[in-house]
Amino acid sequence: MTLLAGLAQAGIFTEKTTMSEWPEREIEADLVTPRGWLRVGLAADMKRSTASRDDSGALTPHEGAVWSYSQAWLKLDQGFSKRLSFYCHIPYVMARLQNAEDADISTRAFGDLHTGFIYQPWIDTPNKVAFVGDLKAASGVEWPSDFSGGEASTGSFLTGTGVTNVDLALRARRAFGPVAPNLDLGYTFKIPTVVGYVVQTDGFGNGWLDPGDALHARAGLDLQAGDKLMLSAAANYSRRGVYKIGVAGPGVWDLDLREIPDTDGWFLDVEAGASLTVNRNFGLRYDLAWQATGTSTEHFDHFGLEEFSPQPGLTHGLTAEVRW
Repeated sequence: MTLLAGLAQAGIFTEKTTMSEWPEREIEADLVTPRGWLRVGLAADMKRSTASRDDSGALTPHEGAVWSYSQAWLKLDQGFSKRLSFYCHIPYVMARLQNAEDADISTRAFGDLHTGFIYQPWIDTPNKVAFVGDLKAASGVEWPSDFSGGEASTGSFLTGTGVTNVDLALRARRAFGPVAPNLDLGYTFKIPTVVGYVVQTDGFGNGWLDPGDALHARAGLDLQAGDKLMLSAAANYSRRGVYKIGVAGPGVWDLDLREIPDTDGWFLDVEAGASLTVNRNFGLRYDLAWQATGTSTEHFDHFGLEEFSPQPGLTHGLTAEVRW
């Protein structure tokens, strides 16, 4: 005897019974990826800088030199449940310095991997609040090609800091019709470690770096300009602690670290963007970011470490996302 329970169809974009509904308008979306949905994004961002900031924060031209910093991202986001989603963001870094004589130094390599979660305790409410945990792994290039010519003589750039970051943040948003103000507030713990670009001058190995923790805050406003188009603007502030370097002390957990003068500081970026929901399975987003003001960007610029010394300039970003 043959029993036929009915015909079933399945495919990449076929809806499953375990999936939550995808929101009709982006401004109505929760802060987590809907349950059962997988989002795969390809993103690219690029910055071009012709100046740096001195110890007073004033812009200092590069005298013909151009610093270019680009990243290509693979972004994976999974809606695990109604209240919890996980993500993994993998960057590939392309850093280049070109002078007026067209001589250039460039490096291409993977950067530091980000993994994390977003947990939203209350779902389908006007007030949307979520807790975010992010782990930045020391997976990029942190070893200079050589130190010939001194520490300021650069033969290549680094694509990772060599430091593991643990970031905890609170995210909130409230929609009032087509407008939604939003706020992010977080703190980044940077774990001291031995890195390849700190060398013991009177020892036989590499030294320790404690980059200091950082506080960050972002205030933004989203506008649903149509069923498929959302516009956004934001101000992003970060405050960084003082950097310390040194060697291991007499005990296992003892470190003999000294502060690097004037390395603590702050930066303020302004952002704008637009996202287009073509349909529930495909979306596009374009972003602009500009460093409005800040403190010195000269301490780690010869290594190309944008996380530590973000150079002033306009950053363009484009993301294409497929979801099912």
